[in-house]
Amino acid sequence: MQPMTIVAAFSLIILLYFVYVGINSYVKIQTQRDFFLLGKHLNKKQFSGSFAASSTSLATALIFFVTLGSFFGIPILLAPLTYFLGALLFAKFINKRGITDTLESGTSLFQFLSKTTRSSNTSFMICLVPALGVLSILLIELYVGVSIFSVFAAPGTVNLQLSLAFVSAIILLYTAIGGFPAVVRTDLIQWSLIWLGALTTLGICLYLVITRLTETASIPKIDWFPNPMFGDGFVILPIAITANVIVVNIFLQFTQLRTWQMVAASESIQVLRVGIVNGAFSTALLWSFFAIVGIVSGPLLGLDTQTIDAFLRSMARSESPLIAYIALPIFFVACLSALISTADSALLPLSQFVCEKSGIDQSNLLLPRIWIAIFLLIANGMYYVIFTLLGYNFLQLLFTIFGLVIVTGPVVITALFAPEVMRLPIVQKTAVLSVYAGATAIVLVSYFSSPMNVAFGAPVGFLLTAAVMSVIVYMNRNSQI
Repeated sequence: MQPMTIVAAFSLIILLYFVYVGINSYVKIQTQRDFFLLGKHLNKKQFSGSFAASSTSLATALIFFVTLGSFFGIPILLAPLTYFLGALLFAKFINKRGITDTLESGTSLFQFLSKTTRSSNTSFMICLVPALGVLSILLIELYVGVSIFSVFAAPGTVNLQLSLAFVSAIILLYTAIGGFPAVVRTDLIQWSLIWLGALTTLGICLYLVITRLTETASIPKIDWFPNPMFGDGFVILPIAITANVIVVNIFLQFTQLRTWQMVAASESIQVLRVGIVNGAFSTALLWSFFAIVGIVSGPLLGLDTQTIDAFLRSMARSESPLIAYIALPIFFVACLSALISTADSALLPLSQFVCEKSGIDQSNLLLPRIWIAIFLLIANGMYYVIFTLLGYNFLQLLFTIFGLVIVTGPVVITALFAPEVMRLPIVQKTAVLSVYAGATAIVLVSYFSSPMNVAFGAPVGFLLTAAVMSVIVYMNRNSQI
C-alpha cells in the first residue's frame, strides 16, 4: 500500500466524522441564536479548545513556522511569545472594563462598538476592515489548502479550479449545516489532531536520532541560528518581521472578530479570561513545536521545508517507513484539521457580522447559511484576482491580512477605556477615517515594498491609526456629548 493511499483513507474518515457532527448539530439548532451560540455558555474546556484550534491555522503553524523556522531558527519563537502576551493583555483589559451585563445577549465586536458609540453605522464601517481581513484569512487557507492537496497529483498537474472547489466544499459542508455548535465540537478534535501531528513528527525525529547515534555515534549538525542578521554574535529576526510580530500579536485579540464571537458565547467573564489564557498558551506552545519541527526535520530527516507541499512530498518519498507510513498520514491530517478549523472560524464571524447589521431574525436559519456560501464564493473569486492578476505571493498576503485585522486596535482600545469620548460625532468620524487610512497604508506598503520590507505594512498602518486616534482623543478629552 502506498503512503498517499493511507493518507487519503485517514483524511476521508476524519472528513466524514466532521460531516456527522454537522448533521448532529443541525437537528438541535432552532434559531439564529442557536446557530451562532449567542449566550449559550461555552465552558472553559470548550472555549480553550476552540480558541486554540482556530488560532492554529494551516497558513501560520504549518507553513509560517515550519518553513520560516528552518530559515530563521530559534528567533522565530518571538512570535508565539508575543502572541501569548497579547492574549494576557486582552484577558486583563476586558475584565477591567466589565462586560458581564452584555454577555447574555452576545457581545460581538460589532455589537460592542455599536453600544459604545451608540451608532451601528459607525460600528459597521469600522468593523468592515477586520471583516475584510477575516475574508482574506479564508482566502489564504484556500491557497494553502490547494497546496496540501496537490501532493496527490504529479507536480505541475494540479487542477486549480477542482482543488478550490474540493477544499471549499469540505469547509462549507459541516459549517453551514451545523453552525457554531458543530465548529466548537470539531475544534476539540481538530486541536487534538494538530497536536498529534506535531508530537509524532518530533517523536520520530528523536527516535531516528537515537538510532543514528547507536549505529554511527554521530548525528547531523542542527543549526539553531541559521541566518544571523549581524554576524555570528547578534542573532535576531529581520527588523520588519520583528515589528510585525510584536504589533500584530500584542493587539490581535482586541480586534479579531472570532475572539469577540466567542465572547458572545462564553459563560462568564471568568470563563472568558481563563479560556483565552489557556487557549493562547496552548497555541503558543504548539507554534513553538512546529517551529522546532522546521528547524530539525531538514538535517535529521532529510525533508524539504521550503514549502508545505514539498515537505509532504519529501515525507512520502522518505526511505524510513516511520516517516512515510506513520508521520506522513498523521501530519497530513494535522494539516487538514488546521485548514478547516481556521476556515470555519473565518466564515461564521463574517456571517454573524452581516446578520447582526441587518438585524438578527431568530426564525431565519437560511440567511446565515446563504451568507457562508456567498463568502466562500467571494474568497474563490479573490483567489484569482489576488494571486493571478495582482501577483501576490503567500507572505505578501499573510502580512497584509495581519495588518487589516489589527488596524482597528486603537479604536477598540479607545472604546474600552474612553467610551464617553467615542460617543462624540467628531471622534467617530475620525475613527472611521483613521482606520481606512491605516488600511490603505498597509495595502500600499505590502504591495509595493521589497520582499524584505513587506512585513512593515501592519506596524505602519497600526501606528498611523494610533497616532490619529491619540490626537483626536486628547483634543476632546474634556468634551461633553
